Amino acid sequence: MKDLKPIALICSLPNILVVHPSVKATTVQELIALAKAEPGILNYGSAGAGTSLHLSAELFKNMAGSNMVHVPLYWFSAGYAGSHCRAIAGDVFTGFYCVAADRSWKSASARLE
Repeated sequence: MKDLKPIALICSLPNILVVHPSVKATTVQELIALAKAEPGILNYGSAGAGTSLHLSAELFKNMAGSNMVHVPLYWFSAGYAGSHCRAIAGDVFTGFYCVAADRSWKSASARLE
């Protein structure tokens, strides 16, 4: 990416990693080990390809050297504000979600890493 150069920071949004309780990993290190041991089995949801949540997960995958499958949740009308509900419901195993978009994760059964 030699042709793209940042010119200004326009916003900063904190993201959290949400993991469904059915995933055996209880720490980030265990999640990485599980993703490496079973490549392509774990998936993660986002509000769609190219969103900050998708790119956060891709950066995580790259830095961890793991292979998880992206599940873009375009069909979910709430987008950013509700895509984490798919992880809570078990439709996807993990995902990065924007803390500023929705506070309902505080009462969720999914684990926050």
